[in-house]
This record gives sequence, structure tokens and C-alpha cells, in this order.
Amino acid sequence: MPAEPCEYGLSLLHTSTGVAEPFPKPSWMTKPLPEVSEHLLLGKPGRKHRIPRRDIYLLLIELLCLVVGVLVGFYSRFAIFLGQINQLIAVGFLLAVMSICLEGLVLRTAVIHTASRSGATIQDLDALMRKDPLASKVHAAYRCLLVCLFALPLLLSIGYKSFTGGESTMKFDNSDGFFGFSSTPGKQRIGDGLSLLPDIYVPFWIDPALNQTYGFNMYVAADNKTAAILDSPFPSYLTSLQSDLSEGENLVLSATVNATVSEMVNPTDAERNSDEYWESVQDEFGHQMTVNGGDTGGANNALWAGMSGGFLTNFSVMYFSAWNTTSNETFVSEAIRTEQTRRMARGKWLISSKNITLVEADLIDEGQANQELIQQNALGLQEMFSTFLGEYDWHNRAGVFDFPYPALGENGEPRYSQNVNTVPALAAAMAWARITSLDTIDRSPGSPLPSSGLRTHTGYDKVAQDIQMVKIVPTLRRLPLLVLILVANPLLAIICVVVKALFLYKSPIGDEFNIVSLFAAVEGSDLSVVRGASISGELTRRVAVAFNVKQEPQRAGDPGRTDRLIMTLDTGSGKDG
Repeated sequence: MPAEPCEYGLSLLHTSTGVAEPFPKPSWMTKPLPEVSEHLLLGKPGRKHRIPRRDIYLLLIELLCLVVGVLVGFYSRFAIFLGQINQLIAVGFLLAVMSICLEGLVLRTAVIHTASRSGATIQDLDALMRKDPLASKVHAAYRCLLVCLFALPLLLSIGYKSFTGGESTMKFDNSDGFFGFSSTPGKQRIGDGLSLLPDIYVPFWIDPALNQTYGFNMYVAADNKTAAILDSPFPSYLTSLQSDLSEGENLVLSATVNATVSEMVNPTDAERNSDEYWESVQDEFGHQMTVNGGDTGGANNALWAGMSGGFLTNFSVMYFSAWNTTSNETFVSEAIRTEQTRRMARGKWLISSKNITLVEADLIDEGQANQELIQQNALGLQEMFSTFLGEYDWHNRAGVFDFPYPALGENGEPRYSQNVNTVPALAAAMAWARITSLDTIDRSPGSPLPSSGLRTHTGYDKVAQDIQMVKIVPTLRRLPLLVLILVANPLLAIICVVVKALFLYKSPIGDEFNIVSLFAAVEGSDLSVVRGASISGELTRRVAVAFNVKQEPQRAGDPGRTDRLIMTLDTGSGKDG
């Protein structure tokens, strides 16, 4: 028998003075209603759809977020426009939106499922409608579902953040550039070359290697006898490029430029053993064999640079020697001959907002540049650098001799022996340092030392077409796992819609089921089983719930038949659902 219609009311206890107590206790009173008039029936009938319109909207939002997420993560132009930080923000926002949409779909699917299975309990409904995985007496499957529903967004939010460290590239629109002899910004016109020499040579001296670039302009070839100092972007041009870069962004600049090249071309055995050869060399350089530096404990070193013709202006040939008389060595026996030229080279620089590094270089065969800076220039290399040869001793990287030589190692080699020939790089660096200091266009035009003719060869314009630039922006890494993270929510949403449409359509309840539906469907006689739980919300056992559809008489104004959903609770004493 259906319960007699009742009216529920809430009354508050008042004091005798008529003022309400601070914490009034609610009490429920009921009185029978003889009949329920038509105008008091507030329930609005509805119909159940196989695929509710709300599901379509949510699924479209999921798919839209997926498309936007793929574009943000994998389309280079979007990735570069946003940058890595904004990519993370965008992907995080999209995942949050998709998680919200998925949560509603999953919970409604689970609630509908409870009505279609036997053994479902009021506790299952309560936990699903409150999204509470810690609720008591809940079926393990529903509890696991709620835990997964909470864990999935957390795992996805952690997962997508692990894809930092990628990069995207795009062609960079550049203008004409200026290249030549110049140090990095802020180091122009400091001294006369002594400061510039270690600036570019020491990185190589610390860790010599072949076929390797060092700093912003040095290249050591693979043949172990050639080194080059490339003309680099001028500071004004470099700073203009760096001003367009944000933190973490880089430019890769490629261009064909001139280079100061030094190549080791040692005397042949016949020349080395010929007195006539060395007499002619003495005449060329204006030196006597006795004019050599050092002789400290037998250790000597010497640099012959600047041939006498034309007031010591030709530095195309230089001789380096480091010898020890205690080992029966002489200048002649240890002399190394280098030839300096200006050649063409292809260079590639990596430019950040605060730095510039030469990353690739290649000398062009038969590519000769103007030689005046080397052959018609009073550089004074010998006077400037010969005193400091011991600092960069190519025989002994310890810097001083252990007399007569360092102790031999296991293989019979000197302890500090160096397999990489460091002399060509030293010769090229010396010439570059002096030309950069004396002849650069950064020097005051009123200075008497550099001629206007030489100055024109120390810097030159290159048109934009001859300069290739690629911008590198830090972005998320484009890995398949990132797609899986983006697809997870939409895929689960599609599964929910399909399950509801194909397998749960005949369930007594639908997507619109809520607390109001629960009150409208419950039979009054069933409420006694939950008596006493109004404050705690807890029941001592699982209470099974069942849903049935009952045909109702047609109401006035309704176009068709109305079915009423009836929910009944198990009132069996001590029975565990």
C-alpha cells in the first residue's frame, strides 16, 4: 500500500521571551493530507534519451580540447607562439576541462548502472552522488571507480609536465649583418691583444681536441695541423639579434665568412739539416740563432714572426720552438713552421640572449680572401707574445720544466705530452688578437696605427640572403606518450556514451536522475529503514535498493502516458544486501 500523503514541516524551539535560542534544535512534525490537489504536484515529467544532448555537448568539448591540445603540443607554429611555459598552462587547462567533463559522464553512467543491476545498495547511490570514495559499505567496484576518478586527473597533471625539454624551430626573418674581427660585446678596445689572446685560446688549451669548435670563433681541424679563427658577428649586430630572444630561446646563424687560418708546414728533413736553409731564414727574419728567449735550467723558447722586408709587416710565416739544452735539443731541431693566410669558411653560431658559441665550422678549399691584414700589417707579434710562450708550452702542459723533462709515464711518453698539436691554434689566435686590437673598425678613426685600407678588411656587410637563421624555442617534447595523455579523457568519455547508449538504455533511470528524483521515487513505507541516520548518514548494514517503473494515469495537459519511477528499499530485518 502506498503511504498516506503527508506534509512535512520544520519548527524551532523558542524561549519564553519569544527570542530564538542560539542553536535551535530542529523537530519534524507530520500530518496527514486527505488528498493532494493537482496544483501541488510540482514534478515535471521527462523522457529518457539513448544519447542525451548533454552527453553530445560534453563529448564535443572533450574532442575540441583534444584537437586544441594536439595543436598546442605538436604544431610548431602554435608551440613557438606559446612557448614552453604557456604550453604547460594551456595543456593543463585543457586537461582540467576534459577531466570535469569526464567526471560527470562517468558518475552518471555509474549511477544508471546501479539501477540496472541486482544487489545495488542505497550506499552505492549515496557514494556515487556525493563522489565520496571513503563512504562506508560501498561496493568495491564503485569504490575503485571513484578512486580512479580522483587519481586520473592527478596522474595526467603529473604526466604532461614531464615532457619539458623539447624544442621547436622556425625560419627567422633576418636583415643584413656585419661580420669581421671583433671580440664579444663589452671586450672591445681592452689593451693591445694580450687580453684577447687567452679569451679565445684558453678554452682550447684546457681541453684540446680535433675537429672541434671553441668559444665563439675558433675551429681546430681534424688533420691536426690546421686551425682557424673565423670572423664573427659584430657586437652591434649580435646585440640586435639577442634583443629579439627571450630567456631560453636560441638562434642558429649560418654564413660564409673570412677566417684567419694557421697551418703547420714543417721544414723537411733536408731543410732542417741544411745550414744554408737556416741562414736564409735568419736573413728573412733578421734574427741570429743566439737571439732566443729563456735558457732557464736548459729550457728555451722562441718565436720568430714578422719577416724583415717592409718593416716587419709580413706574418704569413712564423717559427715556434721550445727546446732544452740538457737533452741536446736546439732551436733548429724543435722548430715548428706555420703559415698564416686569410681564407673563406662556413660557420654556424648558436646565439642565446646572453651568449654566442661557434658550433660548426668548415674551411672552404681554394677559398682565398684578401691577404693584406697578414702580409702587409705591422702586427709586432714577436715583441708582444714571445715572452709568454712558456705559458702555452706545447711540449709540457704543466707550464714549467721538470728538469730535464717530466718523468716518463708507463708508455715512455712525457707525463704531460699532448697528442693534439696546439701550435696552429696559438699562431692563429696571436694574429687574430693583434689585428682585432690594432686594426678593427671599433678603433677610433683618428688613431694613427691602422690605415683606412686595412680597416676596411676587418669588417664587412653580408646581405640577408647570404645569412641563414633558424630560431629555436623551448617547447614540450613531441612524444607519442603526450598524445596518449591527451586522448585518455576523450577516449573514456566515448566509452561512457557508448555503454549508456548500447547497454544501459533499458535501465529504469537516466541521465537526469538526482536527489529530487530520489525523493520523488521513494515509497514512504520504505523510509523507516533509514530512521536514525538523519545526522550520521550511516546505516548499520547495506540496504539494497530496487527501481521499478509504474504506469501513472494521464495527467491533465500531458500529451501522452506518464510512467512513474518507484524506488524501494530492502526492509528485511538483519538482511545484508
